[in-house]
Amino acid sequence: MFGKHDFDAVVVGGGPVGLYAGLCLAGRGLEVEVLDGRTDPHLPHHPVALGPRALERLDALGLLPALTQKGRVVRRVAFERDGARLGHVDVEAAGGAYPFLVVIGYDALESALEAALSARHARRRRHHELEGLTEHAQGVVIEVAKLERVYTGYIVAQHEWEVQRRFEERARFVVAADGAGSLVRRRCEIPLRATGAARTWEVFELCGLRDGPTEMVVRLDDAAPGVYCPLPEDGGAWLFARAADDGAPLDAGRFRTLLGRHAAGFGEGAELRRAARVTVAPGLAEPPGRRRVWLAGDAAHPADLPGARSLNAAFAEVHDLTDHIAARAAEDTTAGGLDAYVEAMRARWTRAPVAEADAPPWARAHADQIAACLPGAGPELDRLLAPVGLRLA
Repeated sequence: MFGKHDFDAVVVGGGPVGLYAGLCLAGRGLEVEVLDGRTDPHLPHHPVALGPRALERLDALGLLPALTQKGRVVRRVAFERDGARLGHVDVEAAGGAYPFLVVIGYDALESALEAALSARHARRRRHHELEGLTEHAQGVVIEVAKLERVYTGYIVAQHEWEVQRRFEERARFVVAADGAGSLVRRRCEIPLRATGAARTWEVFELCGLRDGPTEMVVRLDDAAPGVYCPLPEDGGAWLFARAADDGAPLDAGRFRTLLGRHAAGFGEGAELRRAARVTVAPGLAEPPGRRRVWLAGDAAHPADLPGARSLNAAFAEVHDLTDHIAARAAEDTTAGGLDAYVEAMRARWTRAPVAEADAPPWARAHADQIAACLPGAGPELDRLLAPVGLRLA
C-alpha cells in the first residue's frame, strides 16, 4: 500500500545543519533530498564558530580547505568585563589534530556545504516547502509545495510567493532541520520544553578593521553580554544581547551606542557592512524524534547565542543520527533502538557548567555565559571549559 520509496531520507531545512545532514546521509550511500522552503534571500548574517570536533568531521568530507579559505582561523577565546581582561581559553594548548577554531559567515558556510552536497549528486530543492507528513510503518509520506515568485505592481515592482504546485514524496526517514519554529516538530506534536528566557542578539558586521583583534572576545555581563568574532579580510562582527527587541533601527548610530557600553574606542574607522537581529528562545524537544522522523539542530534544541555551542552540538548529533538511520535503511527497519542516542542528546543539553575548587570568581559568576559562547559539545566542551576552572556536571 505504501508503494516505492522516492528517497531513503528527506531532510527538511536547507541551512547548515540540514545540508550537513544531507552530506552525511549521501556519504553513507543513501538516496537523499534536501527541501529548502526559505524564500527570504537574506540569509542570517551572524558569524559561526566551528570547534575542533566539528572541523574534524567537516575535514572528513573534504571541506576544511574551503572553510579556512572563506573563514578566519582563531586560536584563542578571551573573556573581559568592564574593559579588563579576565582570562582566556587557548585552543591550541588543548592539543589534538585541529587545535584551532574557524569563524566563518553563515552564508559562506552554507555555500561550502551546498557545493559539497552538489558534488555528491544529492538533490537540494530550493523554494520547496513541507506542508505536511504522515508516518506509516514502512516510511513517511511528505506533502510538498513548490513556491514560485509572482511579481505585482506597475509603478513600483513588488513580488510575493505563491504555490505553483503540490505533490507527494515517499521516504524511509525524515530528518527535520527546519529551525526553532520547526513545522515538522509541530506536526508531530513533539513538545518543546523551555530551558531559558528568550533573548535577542543584534549582529553588526564590520569591514576595514585593520588592527582588530585576532581572537574571539566575550564581554561578560549579567544582563547584556557581547561577543566579538574576527572575520577574513579585515572584517569582524559584534553580537550584543538584548532582553527584548525594542525595534530601534540597526544603523551605525545604534552600533556606536552599544559599542560604547561594551568596548569604547574599538574599531575606529571601521565601517558597518550589515546588521541583523536574531531572537532565540532556548528549549529542548522531548523526545527529539520518533520512529522515522527525527529533529536536528535548532528544531531539537534552540539555544542562546546563535552559531556557537548549538551548531557544534548539532553537527555531533547529526553525525550520530545519520549513522543510525543509514544502518536501519539498509535493514529496512524503523529507527528504533535509539535510546542511547536520545539519552546522549538529553545529557548534552541538561548538563550544566559548574566551578572547580580553583575556578576564578569571574568564571564562577558567569559559568553559563562562558559555556554558551564556546564552540563545542560534550567532552570537547569540557576540554574548552577546563582552562577557566569549569566543567559540565
